[in-house]
Amino acid sequence: MKAAITAAQRGFQVTLWEKNTYLGGEMTVAGAPRFKKDVASHVEYLVRQIYKHTIDLKLGFNAGIEDVIKFDPDFVVVATGAEPIVIKVPGYDKAHVTLAEDVLLHKNIGNQVVVVGGGLVGCETAVELSMQGHDVTIIEMMDGILKTASHFVANDQNLRYLVQQSGLKILSSAKLTEIMDDAILYEKDGQLQKVSCDSVVFAVGFRSNQDLYNQIKNAGFESVVIGDNVQPGKILDAIHQGYHSIRVL
Repeated sequence: MKAAITAAQRGFQVTLWEKNTYLGGEMTVAGAPRFKKDVASHVEYLVRQIYKHTIDLKLGFNAGIEDVIKFDPDFVVVATGAEPIVIKVPGYDKAHVTLAEDVLLHKNIGNQVVVVGGGLVGCETAVELSMQGHDVTIIEMMDGILKTASHFVANDQNLRYLVQQSGLKILSSAKLTEIMDDAILYEKDGQLQKVSCDSVVFAVGFRSNQDLYNQIKNAGFESVVIGDNVQPGKILDAIHQGYHSIRVL
């Protein structure tokens, strides 16, 4: 959105393709918890700017290389984000297993929830579910939560406080081994143990997939890749990349 807005402000003819039926991508998901209204507000601001400027917006359009070739643009900004990672243990594809982003966008789940992953997304999802009244357990392979999170100290302290106050349970140094119909199995200290649940939520991180960008580049189009499609990271960095990709054009 920032790249499109900046390009429109500079007088370029801009077309924005989005595979979802809404704008914002993972930033919309990031702003979903009730304690992150500032993020949601900025998404709303960017959406207003999209509609304010002369931008040809196409929602619900999952574009491929054939669409780009047919459109024949002068310049392409690839900002397709990153894909959520799923640990393919036995039972990972059961009906009661879902992704954190779907849960944050208000997908209905059961009362007893296991969140797989104690990173930034896992903790925020777990806290939000706890606030909604769910019985939540985080399972994390590392020896504590937020070990790899890259965010400001104040944000880290605030999220740890929310986790502590929410009353949710944390199983650290624990490895998920199987998802059953009414429980998960995990390994800790060499012992196999069980946690009862009726919903499992994966929040183990994201992985960039640059296949489309490489296809566009190999087809000879002048292009740039930005945001999580470069490397999963911060909102601030993604927005700056969107602006600078057009500023230097």
